[in-house]
Amino acid sequence: MAETARKKAQARNRAWWAEQITKCEASGMTLVAYAKENGLRLGSLYRWKTVLGRTITAKREIVKAETEPRALKFLEVSVEQPRSSNRVEIVTPRGWTVRVEVNADNGALSRVLDLVEGRR
Repeated sequence: MAETARKKAQARNRAWWAEQITKCEASGMTLVAYAKENGLRLGSLYRWKTVLGRTITAKREIVKAETEPRALKFLEVSVEQPRSSNRVEIVTPRGWTVRVEVNADNGALSRVLDLVEGRR
């Protein structure tokens, strides 16, 4: 009997967190802002988003794909001719400036950009 009550409580808890994640996503707020505004522990919100995210996101993505066109994201790029130098300057979206020789190794440059942008 106690086992049944515990399972019901777990199901209610799971449903409550699923509702919170849904409300958070619908609000357009970040998890941090939503947790703060609603008096929730950020760690718990992250955990439940991870636990529930696969099913919630998968269902929502199917609905989105059927009802809304996907927005394209573009990165602004400006190309300038090198002055009298053989160097290229790259300014990343996070504000890092990377200067490399024109004939720099592409793999090494890619790894540097991944590191400064926090992608690895």
